[in-house]
Amino acid sequence: MTDILIRGGRVIDGAGHDAVADVAVDGGRVMGVGNGFGVAKRTIDARGKIVAPGFVDLHTHSDFTLPIRPAAEAKLLQGVTTDITGNCGFSPFPLNGDEAARRHGIFFESTLTDRWCTLRDFTEDLQDARPAINVAPLVGLGAIRLAVMGEARVAPSARQLEEMRAVLARELGAGAFGASSGLIYPPGSYAAKEEIAALAAVVAEYGALYATHIRNESSELEAAVTEALDVAAATGCLLQISHHKVFGRDNWGKVNATLSLIENANHDGANVCIDVYPYTAGSTSLAALLPPQELDGGEQALKSRLANPAERARIGRHVEESSFASLDTVLIANSPSRPQLTGRMLSAAAAEQGVSDSEFLLQLVELDGRDALMVVFGMAESDVRQVLTHPLSTVASDGWTMATDSSTYAHPRNFAYTARLLSHYVRDEGLIDLPEAVAKLSTWPARRLGLRSRGELTRGAVADVVVFDLDNMSEESSFEDPCQHPKGFEHVLVSGQLAVDDGETTGVRLGSVLAREG
Repeated sequence: MTDILIRGGRVIDGAGHDAVADVAVDGGRVMGVGNGFGVAKRTIDARGKIVAPGFVDLHTHSDFTLPIRPAAEAKLLQGVTTDITGNCGFSPFPLNGDEAARRHGIFFESTLTDRWCTLRDFTEDLQDARPAINVAPLVGLGAIRLAVMGEARVAPSARQLEEMRAVLARELGAGAFGASSGLIYPPGSYAAKEEIAALAAVVAEYGALYATHIRNESSELEAAVTEALDVAAATGCLLQISHHKVFGRDNWGKVNATLSLIENANHDGANVCIDVYPYTAGSTSLAALLPPQELDGGEQALKSRLANPAERARIGRHVEESSFASLDTVLIANSPSRPQLTGRMLSAAAAEQGVSDSEFLLQLVELDGRDALMVVFGMAESDVRQVLTHPLSTVASDGWTMATDSSTYAHPRNFAYTARLLSHYVRDEGLIDLPEAVAKLSTWPARRLGLRSRGELTRGAVADVVVFDLDNMSEESSFEDPCQHPKGFEHVLVSGQLAVDDGETTGVRLGSVLAREG
C-alpha cells in the first residue's frame, strides 16, 4: 500500500511525459507514474487537474524572511516547494553582528536582526525553524565584500581580494549552490569587473552558478549585459542574468539586442541563461534610485551629505538625471516614518507637500534609509513577453515569503507569480504552452542549479508535487490589493507529505536547507 495516490490527472512530469496518469508516492519519493498501483492510504482525485513537479523559484530573497515566517504559506499556496535564496548580492551570511551587517538586506525584512557568520550557522538555525519549503542557498558577493571591506567605495587590496576569494570558497565548500552579485546595490556596486571576475573564477572552480543583477537595466543595458558576458567568458562560470528586463520608455525594445548578445555568447561556448518575472513592475529599496556613488560610506554618510544644502541640491539633480526609472512611475511600498504613504504614487505625494519628486525621494530615504521600499513601473509588456517566451528563460518571482496581514505593501509577485504565468499567459493569452510553462517554473530551474531528484516526477525523485486546477485558477493578488493568495492550487506535497490539502495549508513543515553536491 502506497502513502498517496494522485489519480487521473494530466501529468506533466518534466521528463517529457504529458498524459493522463496516476502518480504513486511512498516514503517521500515518487514510486512511479502510470497505472495499476493498487490502493493507497490517501487517494487524491486529480481528474481534470494538472499534476506537476513542485515549482522551483530560482530567484528569491527568502533567506531574510524564512527565519521569521518558516510556514511559507505565500509560497506553498502558489505551488512553490523550493526557493533559491542569496540573490542580488544579498545573503544574511557571512556577516558579523555590527550595524552595517544588520542593515544589509534590511528592506526585505526589517524585523530580522540576526546575521550569521557562515552558511553552516545559517543552515543550522533555519533547519531548527522547520521551514515548510526547501531552500537552496547562494552566497551574496555584496555580503562578502561588506564583511571583508566594509562600506567603503574603494578597490580591494590584493590581501582583501584573496580574503574574499577564501570566504567564497569556504561557503561553496560548505554547500552553497553558487554566488550572486547585485551591481546596483552598495557595497557590491563598488566592485569593478576585474573584482567580479576574480570571484566568479572561484565559483567556476566549484562548478557552481554565478547569478547577477547587472549594473544597469535601463539606458546602459547592453553594456551591463556585455560586462556579465565578459566575466563568463573570462572565467568559464555558469552565468545567470537575473530578472532580465529594461526600464524606461526610451529603452523599450533593447532586450532584442541583449537577447542576441546572450545567444551569441552561448554559440561561442558560454553557458548563459536568464530569468524573468511576469510583471511590468519591479520592487526594491527607494535608495536604489540614487546613483551608487551617493551611498558611499553607508546611510549615515549619505545623511551627512544631505544636511548640506548644496550637496542636497546636487544629489537631487543627480537622481533626476541618472535614476534607472522615472520618478513618476514610483509607488511608495513602505515608509516606516510615514505609513500613511503606503500605496501612494511618489509624484502625487510630493505634489501634496509642494516639493519636487527628487526632494521628496530624498526626504524618505533620509528618514527611513533602506527601509523605504517602492514598486516601480516602467517596463514594456512587449519586452516582458519576449523574455518570457525565450528558450533560455526560466520564470522566477524575485520575491520572498510574506503574510497576507503584512503591514507593508507587497508586490503581487510575492503571492501569485506562478498563478499569473499559468492563468494569464498560458490559459488566457496562449503565449506559452502548458508543458513549457511547467518546465520554466520547475524542471529548468532545478536543472540549472543542479538540484538532483527535483523538478521531475520520475521514479525515485523526491515527491515535491503540485496539483492545480488551471481552468479555475485566479491570481487574486493585484497591485491594488496585493496581499492575497491565489486560487487553484489544490494540493502541494513536500517530501511526500501534504503541505497543502484542498487549497489549505496543513501545517506540515518538511522543507530542508539543501546543499550542493560534487
